[in-house]
This record gives sequence, structure tokens and C-alpha cells, in this order.
Amino acid sequence: SLDAYRLLWKATTNGFSDATYQKVMNEGLLDPTNVADVAIVDNLVCNMDSPITVTGNQVNNFYALYNREEPKGFKFIHHDCECSLLREYYNTDVTTNTSVGTKLVYFNSRYLHQKLMAAPEYKKLFISRVCKHYFNDGPATAARMQSLFAARSDSISNAIVCESARWGDIRSPYEPYLPLNRDRDWTPNVTYLRNKFLPHRAELTLKQYRARGWFPEIDPPILSPCGGHVDYGTELSLSGAKKIVYTTDGSDPWVSKTAKVYAAPVSLTNSLTFRCCYARGEIDLPMRGEADFTVEEAPEPAIGILILLFLLGKRRILNV
Repeated sequence: SLDAYRLLWKATTNGFSDATYQKVMNEGLLDPTNVADVAIVDNLVCNMDSPITVTGNQVNNFYALYNREEPKGFKFIHHDCECSLLREYYNTDVTTNTSVGTKLVYFNSRYLHQKLMAAPEYKKLFISRVCKHYFNDGPATAARMQSLFAARSDSISNAIVCESARWGDIRSPYEPYLPLNRDRDWTPNVTYLRNKFLPHRAELTLKQYRARGWFPEIDPPILSPCGGHVDYGTELSLSGAKKIVYTTDGSDPWVSKTAKVYAAPVSLTNSLTFRCCYARGEIDLPMRGEADFTVEEAPEPAIGILILLFLLGKRRILNV
């Protein structure tokens, strides 16, 4: 595994093109989706302790997992990230370039991601992951983050009382320096994170990606509704800045021969994966929108209507 890690590090320090990007993919050294998603999460929560410390010159708190039997790229996992979601880093930009990683002992996923952005194919993948997470009710939209955070914090609210007791009289770093407890310290911070920090980071990080040229100035196609359980015949509407093409067979509309041009709302009559993007010629990047729909079965006709139809049919037969 260390030999494989060294090969990935060496390729990274040499710099990426589409050719070298494809080479490390073919060698089973890189899982680009993992690298992109880890970068997105780090930026959202403003992770200042993993994989690079707040001082900006050390690596910390991450693992790189590798399957030597079936190599499908290193999987980067961050842990012990208590220096995240902190008020003092409310506006911090962690997308800025880092040189921490030029040495093998300091090699990390943030350095890898930033070097990979020079490869057009990886940049396309990163854009597709941002489209998936930041739009169409994705987990990085403000509403979804607030909902997920509320569910998790509510589930541990009672346990926080025991946690504060375990720490005893550890005092707040702020005046009047009282011992920490749930109602006075934890609950107000949870409310702040849910209502202010998370929505702000969702908006801010997208602006940071655009400022660095990592994401286009326009949004991807927007679906309404955005997936889930829907009634039979629900009309799916699309909106966007360019001409939109879509598929209902699960194929990628950017390359699929079954893609259709969107002209009017699509009636949903069966469960499916709906995928759409801006048409080729409209934009040089496949900015996608997608959602899974579970469509309820078509309603059966009421028994009274069936009897009426039967009698009408019988009457026509007798009249003949």
C-alpha cells in the first residue's frame, strides 16, 4: 500500500493532465469521486484540523485506505474534526492553494484535489458532484443541511446532559467563564449552526468555487419536484439557463442517443431515474440535474364507474 501511495503522490507532484489522470485511474490508484466529495465536505464545514491543521503547515486526522486485492483507488477518510463548524472560521476559504503535500510524509487529499483540478476530466467530475450536492435538494443545499443537522442534534440532545456532567466544571472560554452545560452553551450553538452557519457556508463555498474557476457562473438545470414519492401523472418541470435535454431510462443525457429536448413538463407514470443536462453546443461542460422518482400506481376506477360502463355496454348490445 505504501508503494501505491508513493506512486500516487509522485504523479500528483508531477502535475496532472487528462492523460496522467487516466493513467492513475487505470492503475487503480485514484478514486476521484471520493477525493471530490471529501473536498466538498471539508469546504462546507470549514474543516481546520483535517487533513491540514489550522496552522497550515502540517497534516492531521485522516486515513487513506487501499484494497491491494482489488485496487479501486485510495479512499480518504477524515476523523476527529473538532475544529469544524467554528464561529471564528465563518468566512474562511479552505479552497486556497496549499503546498502541504509536496513531501510524501505530508501527502493528503486536499493537495491531491487541488492538483487534480488541472485535469479537465477531473474538473468535469468535480462540477458534476457540486451539481449533485448543491442543487435539486442535494445534501449541501441549505434546507437539507439544516434538516439533517437538526435530526442528528435532536437525537443526542438528552445525551449532552451526561456529556457535560462527564467533563465536570470545564469552563467556557468566554465571559463569565461558567461551567459548560447543555441549555446555556450547547443549545444556543446548535441553533446558531443550524440557522446561520450552515446556510451561509452553502452559499459562500459555491461563490468560492466560482471565484477559483472551479464551477461555472450558471446553475445546472433545476427539477421541480426534486424526486421522491409522487402521485401517478405528476408533472415534472425543468428550468435553466440553456436548452435542456433529458433521459428517463437512467442513461447520461450528455452522451445518450435516447436523450430528448425538454419542451414541456414531463408526466411521470412509472418509477424512474430522471437525468438532465444542458445540451451539447450550449455549454462545454455537462452540468447535470438528476433525481429518483417512485411513482404511485395509477388509481383504479371507482366500482360505480365500472358498473355504469358495464350497463352502458350491455345497453348498446341490446339495442343492436
